[in-house]
Amino acid sequence: MKCLIWNVRGFNYPLKQREVVHIIKSLIVDVVCLLETRVKHFNSQAIVNKFFSGWQWFHNYDKAYNGRIWLLCSNGLKMEHVASTGQSITCKVFLERQRFHFTAIYGSNNGTEKKVLWNHLQDIFGRVGDDPWSLAGDFNVVMHPSESSKFDGSQGLTSDMQDFVSCRSLISVYDHAFT
Repeated sequence: MKCLIWNVRGFNYPLKQREVVHIIKSLIVDVVCLLETRVKHFNSQAIVNKFFSGWQWFHNYDKAYNGRIWLLCSNGLKMEHVASTGQSITCKVFLERQRFHFTAIYGSNNGTEKKVLWNHLQDIFGRVGDDPWSLAGDFNVVMHPSESSKFDGSQGLTSDMQDFVSCRSLISVYDHAFT
């Protein structure tokens, strides 16, 4: 199974739509998570119908202005919605005889709102049980200052970083290095 997570920073213009969809189709992905589409809800269905006909589609328009997250699943997979917030969408994915949970995340830049995400992920952790669980997206925080492009050696852990590290530990997930 191939999964693509992409902060597209806008998906309104036809040229951008064609470029993004071309890459998605060339990579032959099964799950697509588009972040920060900036597409108004009333325009979204037409775009999905045009480019992702037959795909399952989940969004968080009911929780976030401009639906910060689109989660799409190709015809070969089945997804069942579990929960949505303004910063995440969680689904149960069924692949042949296997199942796992997948959470697409677009974290807020606001530390107080991020704490709401960390609490929500702890709640989801309790619901996932023994199923495998993958979290992916843009958390808008790093776990260590050296992961930042602005790192110069003098920075320490911020409270947002400490909260992120604590949440990761509490929900028993591992950080997969960026490749």
